[in-house]
Amino acid sequence: MSDPSASSSPAAENSGKPDGEPRRSFLAWLAALVTSALALLVPVGVGVNVLLAPLRRRPGGAQDHFVPVAPLEQVPDDGLPRRFPVRRDTWNQWTFQSQVPVGSVYLIRQQGQEVPLALNARCPHAGCTVGLAGGGDREAGFLCPCHKARFRPDGKVITPSPSPRDLDPLECRVEKGVVLVRFQNFVVGVEERIPES
Repeated sequence: MSDPSASSSPAAENSGKPDGEPRRSFLAWLAALVTSALALLVPVGVGVNVLLAPLRRRPGGAQDHFVPVAPLEQVPDDGLPRRFPVRRDTWNQWTFQSQVPVGSVYLIRQQGQEVPLALNARCPHAGCTVGLAGGGDREAGFLCPCHKARFRPDGKVITPSPSPRDLDPLECRVEKGVVLVRFQNFVVGVEERIPES
Protein backbone atom coordinates (compact mmCIF):
# COMPACT_ATOMS: atom_id res chain seq x y z
CA MET A 1 0.00 0.00 0.00
CA SER A 2 1.35 3.31 -0.91
CA ASP A 3 1.17 6.41 1.14
CA PRO A 4 -0.92 9.09 -0.61
CA SER A 5 1.24 11.88 0.81
CA ALA A 6 4.44 10.25 -0.47
CA SER A 7 3.56 10.50 -4.12
CA SER A 8 2.18 13.68 -5.41
CA SER A 9 1.42 14.51 -8.95
CA PRO A 10 3.27 17.25 -10.84
CA ALA A 11 0.08 19.21 -11.01
CA ALA A 12 -0.11 19.27 -7.23
CA GLU A 13 3.45 20.66 -6.99
CA ASN A 14 2.71 23.57 -9.36
CA SER A 15 -0.59 24.38 -7.80
CA GLY A 16 0.93 27.42 -5.94
CA LYS A 17 2.26 30.15 -8.25
CA PRO A 18 2.58 29.81 -11.99
CA ASP A 19 6.12 28.97 -13.15
CA GLY A 20 6.92 32.34 -14.83
CA GLU A 21 5.75 34.66 -12.05
CA PRO A 22 8.98 34.76 -9.97
CA ARG A 23 10.89 35.71 -13.10
CA ARG A 24 8.35 38.42 -13.99
CA SER A 25 8.51 39.80 -10.44
CA PHE A 26 12.30 40.02 -10.61
CA LEU A 27 12.22 41.75 -14.03
CA ALA A 28 9.61 44.22 -12.79
CA TRP A 29 11.74 44.94 -9.70
CA LEU A 30 14.87 45.38 -11.89
CA ALA A 31 13.03 47.71 -14.30
CA ALA A 32 11.77 49.81 -11.39
CA LEU A 33 15.29 49.98 -9.94
CA VAL A 34 16.85 51.07 -13.26
CA THR A 35 14.09 53.64 -13.87
CA SER A 36 14.51 55.08 -10.36
CA ALA A 37 18.29 55.22 -10.75
CA LEU A 38 17.98 57.06 -14.09
CA ALA A 39 15.41 59.45 -12.64
CA LEU A 40 17.75 60.19 -9.74
CA LEU A 41 20.87 60.40 -11.92
CA VAL A 42 19.66 63.45 -13.86
CA PRO A 43 19.23 65.86 -10.90
CA VAL A 44 22.33 64.49 -9.15
CA GLY A 45 24.35 64.93 -12.35
CA VAL A 46 23.11 68.51 -12.76
CA GLY A 47 23.92 69.28 -9.12
CA VAL A 48 27.45 67.85 -9.37
CA ASN A 49 28.00 69.79 -12.60
CA VAL A 50 26.96 73.05 -10.93
CA LEU A 51 29.08 72.31 -7.87
CA LEU A 52 32.21 71.52 -9.87
CA ALA A 53 31.78 74.22 -12.55
CA PRO A 54 34.13 76.67 -10.77
CA LEU A 55 36.92 74.11 -10.93
CA ARG A 56 36.77 74.25 -14.73
CA ARG A 57 37.10 78.04 -14.69
CA ARG A 58 40.69 79.28 -14.93
CA PRO A 59 41.21 81.63 -11.99
CA GLY A 60 44.26 83.31 -13.53
CA GLY A 61 42.31 84.96 -16.31
CA ALA A 62 42.64 88.43 -14.81
CA GLN A 63 46.34 88.46 -15.72
CA ASP A 64 45.36 89.00 -19.34
CA HIS A 65 43.77 92.35 -18.50
CA PHE A 66 45.18 95.76 -17.76
CA VAL A 67 44.47 97.09 -14.28
CA PRO A 68 44.37 100.78 -13.33
CA VAL A 69 47.33 101.71 -11.14
CA ALA A 70 47.41 105.50 -10.80
CA PRO A 71 46.27 108.74 -12.40
CA LEU A 72 48.89 109.99 -14.84
CA GLU A 73 49.19 113.23 -12.84
CA GLN A 74 50.68 111.19 -9.96
CA VAL A 75 53.54 110.14 -12.26
CA PRO A 76 55.27 113.41 -13.23
CA ASP A 77 57.76 113.29 -16.09
CA ASP A 78 60.80 113.97 -13.90
CA GLY A 79 62.42 110.52 -14.28
CA LEU A 80 61.97 109.61 -10.60
CA PRO A 81 60.57 106.14 -9.84
CA ARG A 82 57.36 106.02 -7.83
CA ARG A 83 55.90 102.86 -6.35
CA PHE A 84 52.18 102.12 -6.57
CA PRO A 85 50.18 99.19 -5.19
CA VAL A 86 48.37 96.99 -7.69
CA ARG A 87 44.87 95.84 -6.79
CA ARG A 88 42.52 93.72 -8.82
CA ASP A 89 39.46 91.54 -8.51
CA THR A 90 40.38 87.91 -7.85
CA TRP A 91 38.59 84.57 -8.02
CA ASN A 92 39.72 81.39 -6.30
CA GLN A 93 37.35 78.78 -7.67
CA TRP A 94 34.26 79.60 -5.54
CA THR A 95 35.17 82.97 -4.00
CA PHE A 96 35.21 86.45 -5.54
CA GLN A 97 37.15 89.24 -3.84
CA SER A 98 37.17 92.85 -4.96
CA GLN A 99 40.34 94.94 -5.25
CA VAL A 100 42.78 92.61 -3.50
CA PRO A 101 46.43 93.79 -3.29
CA VAL A 102 48.44 91.54 -5.63
CA GLY A 103 51.78 93.38 -5.73
CA SER A 104 53.29 96.73 -6.59
CA VAL A 105 54.97 98.45 -9.51
CA TYR A 106 57.43 101.26 -10.04
CA LEU A 107 56.35 103.79 -12.65
CA ILE A 108 59.05 105.98 -14.20
CA ARG A 109 58.21 108.69 -16.71
CA GLN A 110 60.92 110.61 -18.50
CA GLN A 111 60.47 114.19 -19.65
CA GLY A 112 58.16 114.44 -22.64
CA GLN A 113 56.92 110.83 -22.34
CA GLU A 114 53.25 110.07 -21.89
CA VAL A 115 53.51 106.34 -21.14
CA PRO A 116 55.77 105.52 -18.19
CA LEU A 117 58.10 102.56 -17.83
CA ALA A 118 56.49 99.99 -15.50
CA LEU A 119 58.65 97.61 -13.46
CA ASN A 120 57.42 94.89 -11.13
CA ALA A 121 58.68 95.82 -7.64
CA ARG A 122 59.34 92.16 -6.78
CA CYS A 123 63.00 91.14 -6.81
CA PRO A 124 63.66 88.33 -9.31
CA HIS A 125 66.04 86.68 -6.84
CA ALA A 126 63.78 85.65 -3.97
CA GLY A 127 60.62 87.74 -4.31
CA CYS A 128 61.30 90.54 -1.81
CA THR A 129 60.02 94.02 -2.63
CA VAL A 130 62.83 96.25 -3.86
CA GLY A 131 63.22 99.78 -2.54
CA LEU A 132 64.84 102.91 -3.86
CA ALA A 133 68.60 103.10 -3.37
CA GLY A 134 70.26 106.32 -2.28
CA GLY A 135 67.15 107.89 -0.79
CA GLY A 136 65.29 108.09 -4.09
CA ASP A 137 68.06 109.74 -6.12
CA ARG A 138 67.24 109.40 -9.82
CA GLU A 139 70.64 107.86 -10.60
CA ALA A 140 70.80 105.50 -7.61
CA GLY A 141 68.34 102.94 -8.90
CA PHE A 142 66.88 100.13 -6.79
CA LEU A 143 68.11 97.97 -3.92
CA CYS A 144 66.66 94.72 -2.61
CA PRO A 145 66.70 94.78 1.22
CA CYS A 146 66.84 90.98 1.54
CA HIS A 147 70.03 90.03 -0.30
CA LYS A 148 71.35 93.42 -1.50
CA ALA A 149 70.71 92.93 -5.22
CA ARG A 150 71.09 96.29 -6.99
CA PHE A 151 69.40 97.53 -10.14
CA ARG A 152 69.94 100.59 -12.32
CA PRO A 153 67.15 103.18 -12.71
CA ASP A 154 65.93 101.38 -15.85
CA GLY A 155 65.66 98.08 -13.93
CA LYS A 156 68.83 96.46 -15.34
CA VAL A 157 70.68 94.32 -12.80
CA ILE A 158 74.06 95.55 -11.54
CA THR A 159 76.51 92.63 -11.50
CA PRO A 160 77.75 90.82 -9.55
CA SER A 161 74.34 90.20 -8.05
CA PRO A 162 72.30 87.45 -6.42
CA SER A 163 69.49 88.35 -8.83
CA PRO A 164 69.52 86.14 -11.94
CA ARG A 165 67.92 88.80 -14.16
CA ASP A 166 66.75 92.41 -14.45
CA LEU A 167 63.60 93.71 -12.75
CA ASP A 168 60.60 92.44 -14.68
CA PRO A 169 59.15 95.05 -17.06
CA LEU A 170 55.39 95.14 -17.45
CA GLU A 171 53.25 96.26 -20.34
CA CYS A 172 51.82 99.70 -19.69
CA ARG A 173 49.47 102.17 -21.39
CA VAL A 174 47.58 105.35 -20.59
CA GLU A 175 43.83 105.73 -21.15
CA LYS A 176 41.78 108.79 -20.21
CA GLY A 177 44.52 110.06 -17.91
CA VAL A 178 44.93 106.76 -16.03
CA VAL A 179 48.00 104.52 -16.09
CA LEU A 180 47.04 100.91 -16.78
CA VAL A 181 49.44 98.01 -16.28
CA ARG A 182 49.19 94.38 -17.33
CA PHE A 183 50.38 93.13 -13.98
CA GLN A 184 51.99 89.74 -13.66
CA ASN A 185 54.46 88.02 -11.36
CA PHE A 186 57.24 85.87 -12.73
CA VAL A 187 59.01 82.83 -11.31
CA VAL A 188 61.84 83.94 -9.02
CA GLY A 189 65.35 82.53 -8.83
CA VAL A 190 65.72 81.69 -12.53
CA GLU A 191 67.36 83.60 -15.37
CA GLU A 192 64.49 83.12 -17.79
CA ARG A 193 61.38 85.27 -17.34
CA ILE A 194 58.62 82.68 -16.81
CA PRO A 195 55.11 83.88 -15.93
CA GLU A 196 53.64 82.42 -12.75
CA SER A 197 50.45 80.51 -13.34
